[in-house]
Amino acid sequence: MRDEACPLDRSIWSSLAELGVTGVLVPEDQGGSGLGLLDAVVAAQALGHSVTPSAFLSAGVMAPVVLSLLGGAEAERCLSGIASGELVVGTAFTELFSVCENAGVRLCAGMLSGKTMMTLDGCAADLILVPVGADQVVLVDCKAGGMSRTRLALTDQTRCTTEIVFEDVSPLAVFEGAGNAI
Repeated sequence: MRDEACPLDRSIWSSLAELGVTGVLVPEDQGGSGLGLLDAVVAAQALGHSVTPSAFLSAGVMAPVVLSLLGGAEAERCLSGIASGELVVGTAFTELFSVCENAGVRLCAGMLSGKTMMTLDGCAADLILVPVGADQVVLVDCKAGGMSRTRLALTDQTRCTTEIVFEDVSPLAVFEGAGNAI
């Protein structure tokens, strides 16, 4: 795993989706189980016991909680994709509570610029949730131009932790008034 670009195996993610694990926190309307955080803890414990290289923390826990609170058509589309195993959503929330190495992002004229450190599952993600300040969250398509991703070498090689640099990236969606969701 140490030499791989990213430890996330999409076939494992798809198998977890077939078992309903990816959609534990996704509402039933979007194809999930609509269960609670305690159920997600049980799933996380089982995945941790077997050291499963998956995006469960970011895409199976953090993203569904945030997207469910944000609401809207784009959030619902993402939640359905998470539940089905078709989407992996990375999360770049570290800068909300700790800033290092000149990290931080800004949204200016609808374009995202800056750097996030310690983005969870950023290498394999299809989409990234990025908070901008304390009241906005942007959803970025990883195929968008102006974005570069570098996997960080950490002790835990089952995690795909990433530095992401945004240079005038057009977000897929901007969620305003997101303070309660983040």
